[in-house]
Amino acid sequence: MSTKRRKKRLTNARSCRRFLAQIANEVYDGSLEPGTGGKLAYITSIIIKSIEVDEIEKRITELEKLTNGKVETYHTN
Repeated sequence: MSTKRRKKRLTNARSCRRFLAQIANEVYDGSLEPGTGGKLAYITSIIIKSIEVDEIEKRITELEKLTNGKVETYHTN
């Protein structure tokens, strides 16, 4: 008999963190196999990394707009 799980929306770091905590709790209490928990945690870490990269790209784009794409290099000699 298969248990239907609610679909997770992992769209930001907070939702990923909560999901990772849920995975850890379920592995700890025995309701989730450690192998499955590890796979889910690994996939979630990839999602977190892609969210981080997306946020950095957005910040860079905004900075480029503010500076009209000009970047100054400062030397500390």
